[in-house]
Amino acid sequence: MKYKNKKGFTLAELLIVVAIIAVLVAVAIPIFSSQLEKARQAVDLQNARAIQSALTNAYSTGEIDFGTKANETHGYGVWVLICRDKNSKPQGYDNTKLQYNDSLFCGANSGVLVKGVLTGDDMVYDTNVEVLLKESGINVESLKIRCKDSSNGNGWDWIVIQIGRYKDGTIESRIYSGFKGRSSSFQINQSGNTNIEKIISGK
Repeated sequence: MKYKNKKGFTLAELLIVVAIIAVLVAVAIPIFSSQLEKARQAVDLQNARAIQSALTNAYSTGEIDFGTKANETHGYGVWVLICRDKNSKPQGYDNTKLQYNDSLFCGANSGVLVKGVLTGDDMVYDTNVEVLLKESGINVESLKIRCKDSSNGNGWDWIVIQIGRYKDGTIESRIYSGFKGRSSSFQINQSGNTNIEKIISGK
């Protein structure tokens, strides 16, 4: 009986295949990481827009009432801050007042009515704003910044969603973002620029 010789791969051929796979992996990893980061940012924006919709709807139904006060520069009203954790919060926020893994703050300016309750302190967590979010179907316990890349001006460390009234009577809702330690108080200087890193929605 004759046996056929079965020719296998040589060591050189195997090394070439391994080298090709290594090159493909090296090319794919940065692309995958970039796409993953974009997906995280998309989740952040989706959450922010859901909150914006909830606040706008609450104003339309009268559950948010700004009363008679207003502020010309940043809007007098209600806001929700989402951050990654207490280390990524903006300037001026007390760690003890951030809720749900130190990633959420619901606030309203003094004198604003939320669900019929008058707000007394700007920087005290407003549970009535949280209730508005929950009634809109938003899972407040899972609200946090997912974006990982805040280096070199990419991404963000926190996002603020705000609805407010101005001295001219206009109502505006906006979403804006920034980096840890920076002020989240929306201010427009004389040149028309703001102190905010990125305005996602609104002026």
